[in-house]
Amino acid sequence: MFCAVVEDIAGSLIGFVQKCSAVDFSALSDEEIYRSWIMTYDSMIPMFKLLYEHRDKFTLLIDKAAGTRYENFSHEFVTEMSYAYEQFYNEARRRGLAKAEVTREEFHVLISSFWTCFCEPIVHDMTWKQIEEHCRIVCRFFNWKEVIMLRKEINDV
Repeated sequence: MFCAVVEDIAGSLIGFVQKCSAVDFSALSDEEIYRSWIMTYDSMIPMFKLLYEHRDKFTLLIDKAAGTRYENFSHEFVTEMSYAYEQFYNEARRRGLAKAEVTREEFHVLISSFWTCFCEPIVHDMTWKQIEEHCRIVCRFFNWKEVIMLRKEINDV
């Protein structure tokens, strides 16, 4: 019964990360690669909205899944999301846009922290107004451009 209740939100999240991983990097311009590392309110708020709209089911999935097939959902999700970020990072490195050496383990730690920034406001029942402000703060806090030392050769944004 538990699995049936959380299946929709779990499926939506897995679909999101699979879409991120399935990008054809060769089709992206340097500008698109560069911009993919810039966090903005507009790019982040849809995930918060999804979680907020399904907060009861999401809270169950994150906080009450022990003993079910979803008990490791967060860790598995972070692992998949880390893989997606690594793909973007590897392409940025290949093109000479990213200068930092970031290991798979480091990406996992960072993405785990990043994911927690999405989970905690929902689990702790923040209002939508509080979540909107939290989204702005997260965008300032996670400066992915600096993490990978992303540089744009001309007109650095």
